[in-house]
Amino acid sequence: MFFISISSVSSAQSPVYPVRDPQINLGSPNGDVFWYSYTPVKKNGNIFEMYYTYNGVKSYATSLTGTNWSFISNVFSPSSESIIKKGNVWYMGFHKRYLDSVFFFTSTSYNGINFSAGTPMFPTGEDMSFIINNDSFYCYIRPEAPREDPLRKIGILKSKDFTNWSKMKTILWIDSADYNNVNSPDFRKQYYNMSVFKNGADWWALANIYRVGDEGYDVDQYPPYEGDEHTIEIQLLYSQDGINWMRTNNRQAFIPRSPGIMEAFGLPTVDNNTLWIYTIESERRHTNYEYENINGRWFGIWRYSISLNDLNTWKPGTEVNLTMAIEGKINQNGVHNTDDSVTVYLRNSYSPYSIVDSAVSVISPNTLSGKFSMKNANSGSYYISVNSKNILETWSSLPVQFTKYQPLNYNFTSSAAQAYGNNLILKYGKYSVYSGDMDRNKIIELEDQLIIFNDVNDFISGYDESDLNGDGIVDLIDLNLATKNSNIFIRSRHP
Repeated sequence: MFFISISSVSSAQSPVYPVRDPQINLGSPNGDVFWYSYTPVKKNGNIFEMYYTYNGVKSYATSLTGTNWSFISNVFSPSSESIIKKGNVWYMGFHKRYLDSVFFFTSTSYNGINFSAGTPMFPTGEDMSFIINNDSFYCYIRPEAPREDPLRKIGILKSKDFTNWSKMKTILWIDSADYNNVNSPDFRKQYYNMSVFKNGADWWALANIYRVGDEGYDVDQYPPYEGDEHTIEIQLLYSQDGINWMRTNNRQAFIPRSPGIMEAFGLPTVDNNTLWIYTIESERRHTNYEYENINGRWFGIWRYSISLNDLNTWKPGTEVNLTMAIEGKINQNGVHNTDDSVTVYLRNSYSPYSIVDSAVSVISPNTLSGKFSMKNANSGSYYISVNSKNILETWSSLPVQFTKYQPLNYNFTSSAAQAYGNNLILKYGKYSVYSGDMDRNKIIELEDQLIIFNDVNDFISGYDESDLNGDGIVDLIDLNLATKNSNIFIRSRHP
């Protein structure tokens, strides 16, 4: 939809994507090469360290560059799931079927090579990863799915000593945006697992998102496959506390799969001002059939990088959920004749009321609502102002409290008192912003009428700014509306 900005305001930078390095050199590309499923590559001094398996053999390797690796030793551990080091002890967590349930097992090592036999703790789930925060272990895990609710979720456990753990709390699950049809339980994308890292006060997570089959199942699916069935991609999540998470960039992949790649899992490693992402990528889909067919399953390890400064371009905005009606567009059914692009501004609550942030979105013709993502504004008290291609700039009656990362709702349609100076008109039961300020000088006057008059004489049709009622034709209906508002000296009202 065509839109002309009426004000110069800094906008948030589009997300910068990680850059792919050459494939790392670790074993033969003809065999399965994994890192330990959820153990990030770590840097110890000037040395990168990796736990991995090559053709099923657990191993440990080091690298000076992070791409060319040298085998150091086989590893003797009860699993190859997730290791974290605290002090001089290596701690391993893994899942295993035990007593007819999926149990959380723990193991320890004092040299990083020889691990103790696993100790069963309690039933939990699988595909876990760890991070240390304030001297405590945080375990992010996929709970074992009960039969009545087979959807994959993410839970969290906490411990001070890797022995006594808090009760698991589910913190992430799919919602309607991950459904193919919100009116039926034909879920599509689910959380496979996620690995968490911190940068200062910011929490980030690489979430491996599994797109199940079209029938809603994840195993025993046979070809042919449609589109993205049984594929896995890497998405990025953001949090301020490690508990409450937000999706980023409209749930688009943080590392888009390369051509021919069906599965991509990612692990994060922070080193100075760089985030390194190590991935395992496969040309096979995530199904029993693909894993067991005669061609086998092939994985390779790759590395990507992005600066922490560029990572900040992925921070989600704070949603302003705005409801507004437009005088020219509203009809007798209380809905708009067409959708419309609108800019919402956050302005300081004190003179000169400077613009702090802005966002452009579309007001739905049916709900009269739109979501506007503010990425620059910090928590504070702001006026809301709205504008578009042919409406009168309208301000909120008072400053509103804006809290970063908490949605803000504002409704101009409920009362004239919602606008500064009661500057709304009641039409078809909705308080509406005035239409007709064509030159955007904050007053509807003769110059605006002349713009529409000329377009009427030129028989303009289609999408045009002079089409105030959105019926696809610039005609006397539009001109009369602007004339009416000009005659009663309608102008913008604000502090």
